[in-house]
Amino acid sequence: MRRFLTAAFFAIAACGQAEDTPETAIPEENPAQDIADSEATSPVFMCRGTEPFWNLELGPREAVLTQVGAAPEPQETVFDGEWASLDWQGRTFQWRSQGRGDEGGGTGVPFEATVRGETCQGPRPESYPYTVDYGPEGRTGCCEMTQ
Repeated sequence: MRRFLTAAFFAIAACGQAEDTPETAIPEENPAQDIADSEATSPVFMCRGTEPFWNLELGPREAVLTQVGAAPEPQETVFDGEWASLDWQGRTFQWRSQGRGDEGGGTGVPFEATVRGETCQGPRPESYPYTVDYGPEGRTGCCEMTQ
């Protein structure tokens, strides 16, 4: 009986040592995939406000601010940056960057936006689940998470 158990033990142990196949191999680090994964979990917000009318899209790597009514033509500024903090539980998100403008020449103007999970009453009779504050003028508006 003892020989049988010993033989069975070694037979089972030998079966458990399989070669690494693509399905069982430990994956190598892939920084590009790590960035893609972090972007997939980063929120994208579409925000809007009035006086003057403006739209602000906040994404994983850039923010696009479009001001309508401040000039004869809508003025768009693109900022390179990132989410500085993501507090999913407290529903507070902070985005920071340096401005670069449409030509990529660099405005050098810091840009910050804070999105809070507070209900915001929009200009029309609709409400949004988030409020945003941005810019040195202290503009406030309403947001919704699009991703």
